[in-house]
Amino acid sequence: MRLLDKMLHLLFPQQSSCLLCGQPAGSEALCGDCMEGIGGSRQDLNSCQRCGRYLPETGEDNDAGRSGKAHKGGRYCPECLEAPPAFFMARSLGPYRGDLKQVIYMYKYTGYRSLCRPLGLLLAELFLREKEFWDSRVIVPVPLSLEKMRTRGFNQSELLAERMGQLLNLPVVRCLLRTIDTPSQSKLTRQGRQDNIRGAFAINRQLIINRQIMHGNGTAAFADGMAAFAGGTAAPAGGIAAPAGGINKTLGRAGKVLLVDDILTTGATAGECSRVLLREGAQSISVITLASGLQEKM
Repeated sequence: MRLLDKMLHLLFPQQSSCLLCGQPAGSEALCGDCMEGIGGSRQDLNSCQRCGRYLPETGEDNDAGRSGKAHKGGRYCPECLEAPPAFFMARSLGPYRGDLKQVIYMYKYTGYRSLCRPLGLLLAELFLREKEFWDSRVIVPVPLSLEKMRTRGFNQSELLAERMGQLLNLPVVRCLLRTIDTPSQSKLTRQGRQDNIRGAFAINRQLIINRQIMHGNGTAAFADGMAAFAGGTAAPAGGIAAPAGGINKTLGRAGKVLLVDDILTTGATAGECSRVLLREGAQSISVITLASGLQEKM
């Protein structure tokens, strides 16, 4: 996009065109038809009831239906049957292909941060369709490394989490840190990804959160001051003192956590983040992403 086009897009968002099809999109980055197509891209696909990855399109049941381990009569992929992930469940808008893949690429790598609005809306709608998500108390985005933040300029998962928090009236807690900038995982096997990501995340023990959330007809301050988690010291004015016992009690009080990321390929990243959160006191972790991997036929 040329500089003049970008300036016009910023100055007159109501005249914007859909980034996918070019049709009028009002003030959003995607038109209604493309949003509907992306939001329904997982229709007629079977997915693992644990990791959310899409099963081969064979129409045949796998061993999960006969194993007695399927969740509410659903299917489990062979990997989850053998070694269940640390998170309770994961869901996505659809498989990482087609228009959804293109939109994610545009969002992450071509500077279209405005895509967080329609994509966050689609994730909020997915949240409302999946009853298992409803008892989530806080939203936690998967963090980027400092190097990727410098390169990209924003954390795509954090923007999605913020948009979901606004729509669902849930607090967003940035309590995870990426402590190791791991090599690219795109060419690694599932086991290789797990080995690569192990130890790459930690709890941010100096975090202070003081944000506004909507309650009914008014606005109330959600001040969850979690400064100096380990010591339980007082937060500055505007925050609430972190409880004695640190983050363990804070996450335990929050209960069930919704982890937000853009793509779940094998579940290695979500699994490692979940282990950190569970170790620090969270009761259970559910994962929501824009896209999930489509498993190969066995």
